Formats: sequence, structure tokens, C-alpha cells
Amino acid sequence: MTFGHWLTEELVSLYVHEMSGFTGKYVIDDRHGEGLPSFVNESLVLLGIGDDRLITKLNGPTRFRSVTYAPVITHDFAAVYPDVYLGYREWMYAAAGVSEPTGGRRIWLARDQRLSGGRSGLINEDEVRELIERHGFEIEDPGQLPFADQIRMMADVSVWAGAHGSAARNALFMPRRSTVIECFSPYLANKSNSAYFRLLQHDYRMIMMETAYDDYPWGVEVFVDIEHLALILDGLDND
Repeated sequence: MTFGHWLTEELVSLYVHEMSGFTGKYVIDDRHGEGLPSFVNESLVLLGIGDDRLITKLNGPTRFRSVTYAPVITHDFAAVYPDVYLGYREWMYAAAGVSEPTGGRRIWLARDQRLSGGRSGLINEDEVRELIERHGFEIEDPGQLPFADQIRMMADVSVWAGAHGSAARNALFMPRRSTVIECFSPYLANKSNSAYFRLLQHDYRMIMMETAYDDYPWGVEVFVDIEHLALILDGLDND
């Protein structure tokens, strides 16, 4: 289970259940016995879902007396059921103590290196860092923050930039009409976050190295097109 799927799919399902008056238990099976990820535990505590409402271990096939299901929720549901996602967003704001998103900060979202073998995911990291710092960006790794702090941080961000990944779904908690700059490898172009950006009318910019005249030797790792990034950042400064 990735952070992105948990944040914008599984927790949305939990929101739908809670708003419908469900008071039963949630089955979140720790099938490998390694413990649930910290973001799962922290988010459930934040939302008031205690251990008495969780089943985290099933010892083989299990028959329940009754079961309540929600549809399987995927990223494109935000376009089909916008009111559900907007309600979920407000629910999370309230739980995290956010009264009104303010914006103002520019951040580069770094990859959680605990989950990526110590790699940043950027081939030209030093070059990127030098450029974004000139344009007033702070570098943040959401994976190093407690779950509630991630929500509070994003409510203060008006420009988000970074490589494609689970952390991008935090853009759901930015103020409306913010700016998102998402960087990709040409071998891993994935628009799975676009429904959340459209929902909040974010100004979305995609950056990808061109391959018309040169090969791209880095596979799915991201080499940021610095000229393209500089063009976008110059435009933001001139607005």
C-alpha cells in the first residue's frame, strides 16, 4: 500500500463509511506481519478511529456475520464525485486543525528516501536545487513529517513542484487555484493525479525531457529539464 493510494482512495472510502453512519470495524489486514505503515496509524488516530474499530490480523479465511462495502475507489473518482472529495478535504482540514488554507509558500517535495533506498529520484538533483532555491523554494520531504503536519503544511503552499510520486496527491490540500509542477521520466508518464488538480482548478505544468533527438538513458528515474523548469519559474515570478 502506497501513501498516495491510502490518502486519496482508502481514506476516501473510510470517509464515505463514516459519513453514512457506519459504526462497525474496519478490516486492514497486516498480512505480512510487518505492521501497518506509520501514515496509516497516524491518520486513523487523527480521524478518531481507535484500535477498538480495527481488525488488522486475519488468521486464514474468515466468515463475517455482515459486511458493508463501498465501491473500489480509484483516482478518477474525483472527477465523477467531486462533492465527495471536497467533503473529504474539509473533513481532513478539520481533523488537522486547518481553518482556512492560506497558501504563500513554494516547496519542492522531495522523495521519502526511507522508502527509496536512500535515492532522491532525481539524476540532476544539485542542478535542480540551485535553481529552485533562487526562486524562493523550500525543500520538504513530507514522508518525514507526522501525517497531520503534512496536511497543515500543504494548506500553506501555493506552488508545489517535484518528481511524480505519491507525495503529489498532497496537492489535494493546497488552496484552490494553486500551481503544481510535476516532473516525469519519459518512460513513466502517469496522469493519475490529474483529477485532483482539476478538482481544485490548479494551474498544472508537466515537465519531461525530450527524446526527439537524444536517447534518455536513466529509465524511470527523473532527469529534470532545467531549461523548461527555469522557463516556468520565471513565468511565476513575473505574474
